[in-house]
Amino acid sequence: MIQTLSDLKTVRFNEQADGVIILDQTLLPGKEAYLTLTTAEEIWDAIYKLKVRGAPAIGVAAAYGIYVCARRIDTAEKSVFVNEFRKIKEYLAGSRPTAVNLVAALNRMERVLVAHPTLSVPEWKELLYKEAIAIREEDAAACRQIGENCLELLRPGMGILTHCNAGHLAVSEYGTALAPIYLGQERGYGFKVFIKPLFNFAVRFIKYGGYISPHRAKPGRRCMFCKNTAVRLCFKGRIHHTQCYFFRRQSQGCAACSAFNIYYTGLFQRA
Repeated sequence: MIQTLSDLKTVRFNEQADGVIILDQTLLPGKEAYLTLTTAEEIWDAIYKLKVRGAPAIGVAAAYGIYVCARRIDTAEKSVFVNEFRKIKEYLAGSRPTAVNLVAALNRMERVLVAHPTLSVPEWKELLYKEAIAIREEDAAACRQIGENCLELLRPGMGILTHCNAGHLAVSEYGTALAPIYLGQERGYGFKVFIKPLFNFAVRFIKYGGYISPHRAKPGRRCMFCKNTAVRLCFKGRIHHTQCYFFRRQSQGCAACSAFNIYYTGLFQRA
C-alpha cells in the first residue's frame, strides 16, 4: 500500500519474481492492485489495454519488459539471441505503434547489442539490465528537474489549472506538468489544484474508473471538472496559473493546448 508519493513506483523490476511490476491503472481509483508481468504477451497486453499509461511509463515498461524476455532466451549463440531479441522487440512495439517512447526505449535496448558485438550473451543480458535501469533513472531525473524549474514560477497558495495526463502515474516519478505541484506540496506551498481532463481521458475515466493526475491527492485539494467550469473559475480569479503537458507539436515548433485558451478567455472576461 502506498503511503507517500515517493512510495509509488508505476513501473519497476522485481528480481525475485523475474518480472515487471506495474500498478494496474485500469482499476484506479477503486482498487490499488499490482501486476507482475513475466512474458512478452503479458507486457504487450498491459500496454495495449492501458494498464500502464503515459508515454514515459510505457517506455520504462518496454525497457524492463524486453530485458525480462531477453533473460529467458536460452541460448549461448549470439546470432540466435539477436534474432529472438528482435522478434520480441517488434512484437512489443506493435502494442501501441504510435507510442514514441515505446519504440525509442526498444530501439535503445537493441543498440546495446549493436554497440557491443564482441560480448557474450550473458554479458549482453547484464548490459540490457543496466540500460533499462538507466532509462528509468533518466526519466525520473528529467521529471524532477522540470518540477524544480517550474516551481520557481509559482507562489504558495496559488490556484493551478492542470491539463492532460501529466501526473506521477504517467512517468517514473513526479510527473511532468504536475512535478512542480508535487514538489511544492512537499515544501508546504499549499496549492489548490483544478484538473481539466482531455476528452479521451474523461472517457477512460468513466469507462475504467481510473484517476491519473489526482490519484492520491489529499481530499479537498483537487477537483476535476469540465472546460466551461474552468473558464468560470478563471473569471472569478480562482486560477492563477496553468500547467500543461505538450504531447503534440506542429512542425513549425508551436504547440496548441486548450488550457491556454481557457485561461486567456477567463482573463479577457475579467478585463
